[in-house]
Formats: sequence, structure tokens, C-alpha cells
Amino acid sequence: MSLPMPSPFASQLGTNYCPHDGEVVQIKALIAEPLQRWKVINDEIADAQQVIDKLTEQRDSIGAYIDAHKALVSPLRRMPVDIIQEIFMACIPMHRNCVMSAKEAPVLLGRICSSWRAISLSTPRLWSRLHIVEPTLIHEGMVSAAQEKLAHRLETTKTWLERVLSFVLDCPWMRQIPSCSPSSRWEHIDLAFSPLLLQTTEHVESLAEADLPKLTSLTLRHIDDNTAGTINWHSLGLFRAPNISHVSVASRGLNPLALPLHWTQLTDLSLTEGWAEDGPPLTSGIAIQLLSRCPQLRSCELWVEDEPQNGGSEGGKFEHPCLQNLNLQCIGHLPSTVRQLLNHLSFPELRVFKFLGYCDIEGNPPYTPLSAIAPRLESLDVNGSSFPKLSLRDLFTGLPSTLSELRFQDLDFQRAVMSPEVLAEDLLPLLTPGLQELYIDDCRSFSDEKLLRFINSRMSLGALRRVEVSFSRKIEFDILPELRPFIEAGLQIELTYLPPQTTQFSPWMGLAEEWESRNY
Repeated sequence: MSLPMPSPFASQLGTNYCPHDGEVVQIKALIAEPLQRWKVINDEIADAQQVIDKLTEQRDSIGAYIDAHKALVSPLRRMPVDIIQEIFMACIPMHRNCVMSAKEAPVLLGRICSSWRAISLSTPRLWSRLHIVEPTLIHEGMVSAAQEKLAHRLETTKTWLERVLSFVLDCPWMRQIPSCSPSSRWEHIDLAFSPLLLQTTEHVESLAEADLPKLTSLTLRHIDDNTAGTINWHSLGLFRAPNISHVSVASRGLNPLALPLHWTQLTDLSLTEGWAEDGPPLTSGIAIQLLSRCPQLRSCELWVEDEPQNGGSEGGKFEHPCLQNLNLQCIGHLPSTVRQLLNHLSFPELRVFKFLGYCDIEGNPPYTPLSAIAPRLESLDVNGSSFPKLSLRDLFTGLPSTLSELRFQDLDFQRAVMSPEVLAEDLLPLLTPGLQELYIDDCRSFSDEKLLRFINSRMSLGALRRVEVSFSRKIEFDILPELRPFIEAGLQIELTYLPPQTTQFSPWMGLAEEWESRNY
């Protein structure tokens, strides 16, 4: 069949043209024959489609027969179980513990087929690490759903805890955990809990050393500060594990000296979150006692609280032979802490020292230079609010020549203990010639021009490799073009500033619709 003839109405097609009565009759006569041809072609297509559908059905039937038999000889079905187990292990997240979710391994692996489920359940290594989190109640209408989810999670946890080597239990408001006896397989435990959880959990306080022979790492994060005093810390059997070497406790109302730990074998210790008003503070004197109990300690983090007139520890200097990483957070009177700790401690192997706190008075308490306390120090992290101006200058003057990294938080908390020009004019030039990395956060103390001058002077020494400065102001001028030769030679530099403020003029200003208009 030939195509329709050219239309005498071609110029009106696709427009809003309205034909008169005579043209309407002409148009209907014009499309009569094409309409018959269109119906014939449509019937032919329907007949052809029936033939295609029948052939497609035959093809799919034969294809299903072939695929079913090919699956029997699939290489994956014949793969040795030990290879499948190694593939399963590669699916496990390495940077954290596994979660109880069907969206990731190992739970997901048991949802593929019965064979994979049997293999996954028979591979203990897949279930060796677990993260357990309490279901969050968003609003009162979710109480029933949350209780049902909690019951299911408790039942699953009971089975899983018998297999794991390491688990994180994040349950700040949970009042019970599965009635599961301690497993001799447990190696790492991380608990975020309420005291009521310990009071309603069997075996916790009655644990003996033989109950946890493989436990090496214990982290306890106490959530409810109002009940801190109800925890009988020294009676917790978890601390009695014979091979424990890593201990981290974040709570208040804790007397660390009363913990039943095997102090001489500890390599990592962290005691944070401050101290209750009715509990014993962790003073610099207690900190020195703790360090003296742990001769094998490699890393230590302590929150220290001293009173302004605290006499601290008397006597000579205590030398710790192994400590390499020390993080001290001062939540009391910092000058007293500085005087006591730095005058009575020595760390010949210390590499990383972080000392943060806040001081709101001037003063210059004498203390031993860091070069004498830590002659091998490589990284120092302090803030501008930690020291009065004179003490901060003394600190920078006494830095060891081994220092290669300085992290400085230039916080002033809306005060002016350190004048704005001290850091740029007096302190940075005191840094050791071997400094390689400089990080300054919330910088308030010098201009872009002074930073450029410092970098230029340091690059002449050839040691500086990286500079990161976060300014708490807008940019004054871009110094990066001036530093282009150094950047091309390998200097890494990152500067951030407060974004410029933009003015928006809204025609809805002052009306109730103003907030809605901001979404458009």
C-alpha cells in the first residue's frame, strides 16, 4: 500500500486553525480511505504479534530448561567450602564491628540460599565481632514497635554473644540484656550503659578471673550521670580479667585507684568525662600515682582536675619508661596542673603529647621545659586558652629539637589572656627548625601577611611540608599565589576562612510567608 497523498490542509496541520463547514466535509472524505488502510495494517500486526508471543514462550521454556541444568555444573556450586568461607570473611567490615542487619554480612550471607546459610553459621570467625544498639524511641506512638524490636534484638543477641570474640553494646537506657553467661571467647568488650543495666544483669559483679581468660580490651561508657554514684566500680568482675591490657572508662564518680585491675600489664589507659561533685577528683597527684602503677603503659588519656591551691605531689621526678602517647584534658585549674605534672614527670620515650584545658587568669608558674621531660617528642597539641601568655612563651622556648608536628587551637573564649600578636610575633619563631607540619584551628592571632612571612622563613630551612590553618575570620588576601613555587615543590597547604556574608532582599520580608519563600 502506498502512503497517503499530500494533504491540501498541510499548512493548517498542527495549528489552531478552525475549518468551516464545507472544509469539515472535505476533511472527513480525505481521511476515509487512509482510515480503512490503518485498520487492515493494525490487524496484520496483531496476527504477527501472536506468532511472536508463541515463539517467545517456546524460547523461555527451553531457556529455563537449559539454565536449570547449567546451574548444576556451576563452578560456584563446586567451590570448596574453605574458599567460600574466605570470600565470606572478605565481606565483613574491617573498620568496625558487624551489625545485626540483613543488609550486610554476616546476616545477609545467610539470606541467599540454604547452603550459604549453613556455611555462614558454621564459620565462627564471621560472628566474632558484634555491635549491639538499643532501638531508639522517636515518639510515644512507637512504643509497641520499639518493644517488639527490642525483644527480637535481645533474643538474637543471646545467640550471637555465645560466638563473638568482640562486641559493642550501645544501650544507654536499656534495663536488661540477654541472660547469657560470660563466654571464655570474649576478647574485646565495649559497653555504653546505665547503672540499672548492671544491677539487673546476672554474673557481672560475680565474675571471677577464670571467667574471661581471653579478654584484653575493655571500654565502659557510662551514660546517665545522675546515677553515677550507684555503680560499685571496684566490685565489677570485668576489671578482674587476667590478661586485660586496654582499659577505657568514661564516667563520673569513679575512684580509679580502687579499680581491681592488673595495673602492671596495662598498655592503654583512658579515664575521661570528668568527676562527680561528691566523688573524688582525679588530681595531678592521683595521675602520677596511676602512671607509677603502670610501667608498661604505651598510651594514656586522663581528665585531670586540680584546685588553684592544690599542693600536688611532692618529692622528686617520676620517670615512666614506656609511655609514647599522653593526652591530658585539664578541667580544673590549669596552672596548678601544669606545675605539678611537668615538674614531677619524665617520659624518655614520649612521642605524642596532647595537653588541652582552659585558663582565665594570668600567671607564670615555673615548670620544667618539655625538652627535659620528653626529649624525643615528635607531636604536640595545645590550645591558646591552656596557658597564660608568659607560660605559653616558656613552653615554646623549651620544645625539644625532635618536634616535627605542632597542633595549636587558638581559642580565646572571648577573653584576651594572650594578645592577638603573640602567636605570630613571639611564639611561631620559637618553633624548632625541624618542624614539618603545622596545624592551627580557630586561628585569631595573626594576619594572612604574617602567615606568609612565617612560611617563607621556614621554607628556607627546607623542613616544612604541610600547613593547615582554619581562620575564624574572613580572608584578607590570597597568599597562595605567593606560595606557588613552594606548592609545586611539594608543600601541602590548606587555608579555610569564614564565608563572606551575603545580603538577601526578600519581597516577603515581614510577612508570615517569608520562611516559606526561602525554600524557593
